[in-house]
Amino acid sequence: MKPVDDLMIKCPLKHEIRVTFWEPFIRKLKKNPITYLTLYSPPLMDVKYFFHKGLIEVNDGVFTNVVGVGIDAESEAESNAQVNYRLDLLLHGDINELLDESTKTKKKAQLIEKFPFDVINLDYVDTLHRKNLNVELSPHINAIETILSKQKNSEINQFVLFITTCVNVDHYNDILLSLLKENFDENIKNTRGFLTTLQDVCNCSTSEEYKAMNPNNYFALSLVKTLLLQLKEYNFTIEDADIRWLIRDAYKQPIEKNLLHLAFHVKKFNPTKATSIKMIGKRLNNVEHYAVGLIKLDYETLRVSTDWDTLSAKHKDQIERIYNLNFEIIIPEIKE
Repeated sequence: MKPVDDLMIKCPLKHEIRVTFWEPFIRKLKKNPITYLTLYSPPLMDVKYFFHKGLIEVNDGVFTNVVGVGIDAESEAESNAQVNYRLDLLLHGDINELLDESTKTKKKAQLIEKFPFDVINLDYVDTLHRKNLNVELSPHINAIETILSKQKNSEINQFVLFITTCVNVDHYNDILLSLLKENFDENIKNTRGFLTTLQDVCNCSTSEEYKAMNPNNYFALSLVKTLLLQLKEYNFTIEDADIRWLIRDAYKQPIEKNLLHLAFHVKKFNPTKATSIKMIGKRLNNVEHYAVGLIKLDYETLRVSTDWDTLSAKHKDQIERIYNLNFEIIIPEIKE
C-alpha cells in the first residue's frame, strides 16, 4: 500500500470533487481568471487543476490573485519547492487566527488586503466545532463571519464559497448541535414548503425522525440552514447550492472519515424594483428558503470502498499530469 499522504494527495475521489463539483460551481461566475483563497497541503492540487483548466492565470512567475494558507512553515516550503511559479500570497499559520482581527499582525494585514475573492475554498476537513472546545463561537465559524464581512464590504457582487468539514455528530460540541436542531425545527415550523417536502421525500416530520433516519444528512441540512442564515445577515442570497459526501470508509486508506462538501454560489441581495404599492416592505431576502430545495432522501456520495477503482481509472492520467505539472509549459487539455 502507498503511504497515506500520497494516497490522499492523489485521491481519485477528491479529484472527482474538483472536476464535477468545484469546477462547475466556479464556472457559474462566468469569470476568467478568478481570484482564489484556498487552504492547502502540498502539492497544491486544486491550484494546479484550476490553472490547467484556465481559471487561474500566471503573470511574471506568479499565480495572479491566488492566496494560499498552510498550517506551518514546512508545508509552505514544500509547496514552493514543488512549483516553479509562486502564489501571489502564501502564508503559514491557522487561517482562523489570521482572520481574527482582535489583534493586528503583518500577516493578518497581508491576508485582509487581498479581499475580496471570487472563490473561497475552506477545505477544513476537521470538525467545525470540536466537542471539548468550550467556546460559544468556534474559530471556524468566526472565520466564516470575518470572510462574509470582508466580502460584503467590497465591490464584489457574487462569489463561490466551498466548505468541507468532517462529520461525526458525536465529535461535535453541544453548543453547535443545539443551534443546528433549533434551526432545523424553525425550518419545519416557519419555512414554507419545508415540512411538506420533508414528509414527501423522507417520510418524516420532525428533526428527531430525520436524524434517526440519517444522522449525517440531518447534520448537513441543518448546517446549510445555519450558513444560509449567516449569509442573510450579511445581505447575501443564493443562486445555487449543493451537498456532496466523500466517505473514506477504510478501503485502501486506514482513516475513516465522513467528509461533507458544501458549495454555495452567493450573490448580494438586491430587491427587485416595486411594480405595485403592495410590494413595498415585502421584498424580503428569504435565502433560508433555499434549504427546501436541498431536502433529499440521499445526496450524491463517493465512497472509497465502491468508487476508488472506477474513479482511479477515470482520473489517473490527469491526476499524474496535474501532480507533476511544473508550469513551464501548458499541458494540452485532457479528455475525461
